[in-house]
Amino acid sequence: MKNVLLKVVLGLSLLAVPSSLWATNPTIKFQGPTIKPTAVEVCVGAIEPSGTTVITFVNHSSNSVTITNAQLPGINTPVSIPPNRTVPVQLPAAPEGTFGYSVDGCQ
Repeated sequence: MKNVLLKVVLGLSLLAVPSSLWATNPTIKFQGPTIKPTAVEVCVGAIEPSGTTVITFVNHSSNSVTITNAQLPGINTPVSIPPNRTVPVQLPAAPEGTFGYSVDGCQ
């Protein structure tokens, strides 16, 4: 009985951990120039063509989000994006690779 109770308590405690603590940060992956550029959903990330010089971050949520940290050169943090708005960011030509960033406010 104690073993079953312990498993239930551990299971419930895992559910109580906020998703922001176990969720992975979004990334932007730059690969060959054959794909077409898109807007980057700020809470999800995207795949973009290498050589990109402007990234448009889109916030489709009903609350403001803020990019707090970014591996990609040219993104000067913090970048605040109001609800249901876009923010363009000017970059040097993006090299191929995957770059992560941290966002506050995503749900």
